[in-house]
This record gives sequence, structure tokens and C-alpha cells, in this order.
Amino acid sequence: PLLFQGLYQRSYNYQEVSRTLCPSEATNETGPLEQLIFVDVASMAPLGAQYKLLVTKLKHFQLRTNVAFHFTASPSQPQYFLYKFPKDVDSVVIKVVSEMAYPCSVVSVQNIMCPVYDLDHDVEFNGVYQSMTKKAAITLQKKDFPGEQFFVVFVIKPEDYACGGSFFIQEKENQTWNLQRKKNLEVTIVPSVKESVYVKSSLFSVFI
Repeated sequence: PLLFQGLYQRSYNYQEVSRTLCPSEATNETGPLEQLIFVDVASMAPLGAQYKLLVTKLKHFQLRTNVAFHFTASPSQPQYFLYKFPKDVDSVVIKVVSEMAYPCSVVSVQNIMCPVYDLDHDVEFNGVYQSMTKKAAITLQKKDFPGEQFFVVFVIKPEDYACGGSFFIQEKENQTWNLQRKKNLEVTIVPSVKESVYVKSSLFSVFI
């Protein structure tokens, strides 16, 4: 199993794990249809461990402007997506909502590079991030991204104390947590209000 560590040496075992492979050429839309990959599986089990490996193609990897996208994530099944700035958009706001306050989650914006930091212990190592319960919003400018694109990463934390939740858990330790820590999320990226429009609106409200 995949093991996550919490406070006071608490441990959480996840029997089901999925990760998105970091694309070697995120900007290449007309690249080769096939690419050779190697998957290494290691275990510290004293005896042989059986596992199933399934590789699938992501059908919705790139987020579109003004289009809401729904998905599910868990600590052992983080999600990240690609966003490219349109030519006529200089600044955007990433809006994330969920009907569930918990489990606590993290929204991270990272530059296009591999590896992508998409686990609880490393999501804070790159880019900007924000922890959230039901809502989150991050404003970004195109000029801050040389390639005019970025990854939006969603990580579910194994415990809720980072979002103001309880430091303690009711369930027993060392059990599987896949079902208990899943969270449904909706992300929408919209153009932000231009500074010139904001100034004009402010002046109009002053002189009216």
C-alpha cells in the first residue's frame, strides 16, 4: 500500500493509487502518438505482493477558459491539468468549489516542468498554492509564465488540521482510506477584470 504520515506518527494506508504521468512535451500538440515509458513498482513487503497495473489516456487534460470541469481526487489519487492562456487574455482567476468542506485540499499552480509536485509531502515545493475547504481562488498573470501556460494541481491531504479541521480522527489507524478521503471538485478558469476597466468603473462611481 501507499503510506501517508500524519501528526503524532499516525499512518494511513491506501490500496488504490493513480498518478498522472508528466508529459515530456506539454506544448507539443502535434507530437508523436506513441511514447515509450517505464513503470517501476517497488514494495517493502516481506513476501511477494500482487498488484494490477492499468494505463489509460486522459481525455480531459487541458482546461478551457470559462468552462467548468468536474473531477474527483484523493490523497493517493491527485489530479493536475494543463491551462494555456488565450492570445487575448492577460490575466485569469482560477476558481475552485466543492460541496464538501472536508477532506482538506490544496490547489497549486506550477510551472510546466517535470516532475509535478502532486503529493501531500511535496506540493508546497513549487509555485503558489492555497489550502481550501469549499472555495478557493487564485489570480495569475500571463507575463509570469514564459510559456504562457501552467499546471493546476489538486492534492487532498490525509488529515484536516491544515484547513482548521480536527487534529484527531475517530477511525482506527492503519486501515485503507480510499473511500473516506475522496473529494468532488469543480474548477473554472475565467479572465480577470482588466485594470483599465476597473479604473474606469471606479471613476464612474465617484462622479455619478
